[in-house]
Amino acid sequence: MKRIDNLYSKIEQLNKDIKQNLFNKGIVVPIQKSNDTIKIGNYLIKKIGISFYNICDSKERIIIEGINLPQTAIIIANKLALGKWIDTTLLQEDRKYGYASFDELVNKKSASLNFKQKNYDKFDISEIKSLMAKQKKEYYKKQIDNNYRKLFEFR
Repeated sequence: MKRIDNLYSKIEQLNKDIKQNLFNKGIVVPIQKSNDTIKIGNYLIKKIGISFYNICDSKERIIIEGINLPQTAIIIANKLALGKWIDTTLLQEDRKYGYASFDELVNKKSASLNFKQKNYDKFDISEIKSLMAKQKKEYYKKQIDNNYRKLFEFR
């Protein structure tokens, strides 16, 4: 019985050491909760509807709402758990991603409608606007993904 207790205490200490080592490198270990939320430090990431995320504190008060990408929510929650400020630049990129995504959807729908109505000039304009919005959306997603990758690069 003593061996098992000793082994358990060694595993527990190893777990603490790894978590502290990751914390020193700027990563707080996330925990998947049973209600489909992710806990990072004292912060929770909750999925709202089909495409938005909120970051809440330990008492489930909303700190940031309406985040478009899960990567953005993870980066910001990790920074908050490390005791850092909210990254407003990253939040702005996420908002711009959301606007571009919505703009792409609206212009695609408009292009489809104009094509059916044989308004080919309006169709071309809507199609070009849709492609421009798609490029913007991809650019902002790439910026956010780069930040996300940096989070997990071991220094």
